Amino acid sequence: MRNGNGKCAENTKAASCDYCFPNKTEEIRVLETAIQVLNSAPMAKYYLGNLLYDKKQYDRAAPPAGGLEYD
Repeated sequence: MRNGNGKCAENTKAASCDYCFPNKTEEIRVLETAIQVLNSAPMAKYYLGNLLYDKKQYDRAAPPAGGLEYD
């Protein structure tokens, strides 16, 4: 990963989610990277789940067997 990923990902935590709607398959990797870089990324997990469900990747979109953890 590049050095700027952490800083960029941290900036997204404070950003408004009013106009955020990931809908491209390329954005799956972006969201997965944000989840890996940040210790707590509830909105990235939410967006990723919705995007995977939209792309009919139901097994990847489902929460883990233990349920979801809320931050």
